Amino acid sequence: MSKPKVTQEYIRSLLDYDPETGDFTWKERPRDMFLGTSPENVNRVWRRWNNRYSGKTAGSVGRHGYWFLAINNVKQRAHRLAFLYYHGVTPKYIDHIDHDPMNNRIVNLRGVTHRENLMNQKMRKNNTSGVMGVYFRNDISKWAAQIAVKNKVIALGTFDDKNDAIIARKQGEVTHGFHENHGT
Repeated sequence: MSKPKVTQEYIRSLLDYDPETGDFTWKERPRDMFLGTSPENVNRVWRRWNNRYSGKTAGSVGRHGYWFLAINNVKQRAHRLAFLYYHGVTPKYIDHIDHDPMNNRIVNLRGVTHRENLMNQKMRKNNTSGVMGVYFRNDISKWAAQIAVKNKVIALGTFDDKNDAIIARKQGEVTHGFHENHGT
């Protein structure tokens, strides 16, 4: 028996999704979903599955902080399933607006291009200035600001004062259409 394609209809037959919380729960499954099981075991497997999972939270957290669900024994990211469940499509890139991979509320998810996704990144852990694109240049003892747009790094200037470099960077983000949460 071949596995059904993961479509909006199929996901909705398996799961309930709460767009306000971003949580998925397993639905009770009909007996015919277990017909691939040996005939003498169908009732037992069907009852066991529904007793164990029906009405319970679906999925678990992966090692990078994303919520995953196994659909047909294939791990799927919950935010991709939420977007499919709610909108009926799965864009190539889905952005968590607030940078929280556990927040799968529909208002926190948006379909984006790769470029748009890069324009709403959270600050890297190894950032030392506290602001993306702002760094201290030891060679000239000044603060520098830069921004990357379309794979090109644009120098925004060097400054005696860190706050001036921050202002230049923030202006660059506005000018080039970065998301307001970028770098937070």
